[in-house]
Amino acid sequence: MADFAWSQASDQEPLLADTYRSTVASALTPFGLENAGEWETLRFYGSLSPVDRRRLLSAERLGFTSLSPPQTEALRRLLFSDASFYELESAHRPRLSEMDNICGPRFRPVETYLDEPTEVLSGGLPPNGFLEVKQSLRPAFTRRVAESSGERPGTFGLSTLALFASTLESLPLGRQQELVSSQGLSDLALCEERLFTVTFHVAPGIVLRKTLVETLAGTDRRRVSVQNLPADLQQLVEDRRRQLNLPAASSTPTTPNQTPRP
Repeated sequence: MADFAWSQASDQEPLLADTYRSTVASALTPFGLENAGEWETLRFYGSLSPVDRRRLLSAERLGFTSLSPPQTEALRRLLFSDASFYELESAHRPRLSEMDNICGPRFRPVETYLDEPTEVLSGGLPPNGFLEVKQSLRPAFTRRVAESSGERPGTFGLSTLALFASTLESLPLGRQQELVSSQGLSDLALCEERLFTVTFHVAPGIVLRKTLVETLAGTDRRRVSVQNLPADLQQLVEDRRRQLNLPAASSTPTTPNQTPRP
């Protein structure tokens, strides 16, 4: 997808970016929209040569001054994008939710100069700036849907599953079954997501963090339901619920053949 984004002529990009957001990104992650809003990040990453990418994935840094003019222009567009929200390096927090690329640090209680790229980069691209990339893996799920339904299969992560689980417990049994059926949550296949966290160091202590996500098949071939997760997956979901400050699971969960105790 990064290579595709980079290959497009500039006069086509607004239309292609909108098409990407509305079809491709939503098809891959309809609930979390992992890469939504990351067209400029995809373009920049796609501009990097195979050698540059190998260096970055080997924990090397890539200086801004080493970039070619087209790469520098792609970087400038990314750093000055309306979707770029800067952070203090010391304020790093783990990206738990699939919505972090959309929300990220933009919802600060008080607006600061970090919310305006032209303030952070008032002197243009910093000559001492550099970027680095870190990879990580996390569990994810794909849903199976009937071809006749017109729905896209879609992929989502633990945070979305934790939100679904929390929502289900607050609903009557009949409504639970309706939601599980309508969202294809009774037949989930396990997969993995590879996260590429790209950190742009633009000034001492100030960074821009972007995350791109690639869905992998994974090696676990189990199929599960959100209402009857195996113990190991249930524990992962419960851990994520705590991390997201969601209510813990009831000690007497409701299943299709069980009603809550009074």
